[in-house]
Amino acid sequence: MATPAKDSVSSRGRDVIDLVSELGSFISGPSSWPVVLTFHRVGYPASEIAGEMNISEKMFARQMATLAELFDTVTVSDLTQTDPRRSLAITVDDGSADLHSRILPVLDDNGLSATAYIATNFVESGLPFPDGAPALNWTQLEEMAASGRFEIGSHTHNHAVLGNLAPDAVAKELQESKSLLEDKLQLPVKSFCYPKGVRGSSDGEAIVRSMFETAVIGGRQLRSDKVMDPHRIPRQPVLASDDIERFLRKIHGGATLEPLLRQVYDRFRYRRACY
Repeated sequence: MATPAKDSVSSRGRDVIDLVSELGSFISGPSSWPVVLTFHRVGYPASEIAGEMNISEKMFARQMATLAELFDTVTVSDLTQTDPRRSLAITVDDGSADLHSRILPVLDDNGLSATAYIATNFVESGLPFPDGAPALNWTQLEEMAASGRFEIGSHTHNHAVLGNLAPDAVAKELQESKSLLEDKLQLPVKSFCYPKGVRGSSDGEAIVRSMFETAVIGGRQLRSDKVMDPHRIPRQPVLASDDIERFLRKIHGGATLEPLLRQVYDRFRYRRACY
């Protein structure tokens, strides 16, 4: 399996993204769609897993307590049926073990729900993720599904970047992941998350639409988009460098250009990557 490119942005690049994003928010105003937040890792020592995707346990607990006071959290599958002024969705990508050990207890303490997108080969094989994070096992994933706190979605089998795969390879990645999850958990898998937030080719996207009711991407809603496309739901990344003030701006629909800028950057960064 190919090693994924690192999910980090240089300090200077982050400063540029921040500046342009805040300027864009000032000009365009907040999005009218519900906010969908993206997390990856929580609570790993920086000496083990460095970078923007690893949120401290203390900050994550504070963020979730804030959300519990301000929003009704919903799963991605329920997102289109909710009031965008009050609702918010939490998503967590990949399927690392902290979903069960650190994230689930905090969601439970605060009465929150989330959607977890699982790259099933790591759960099936027991291999760690490329950043070193250990994967969930099936027992942990079954407990998460039974908790009532998580919707479980597909993140492909091998964390594959669909834009660089042929249609038959896309179909294999999706079917293997969906079938494994549904067989092991005995629950329907209705939602999909594009690895790296990068959509596939038109053929690949058509396969996603045929197999799932919803799909999440990178990027953001444009003001001209009047109706949410349930297969192109944009998300807002939550990063280790976000202080609580920036987190508050994000959950209230600010910093709206950050995910779009990151999507453009990721399309360039992963233009040749398969995983």
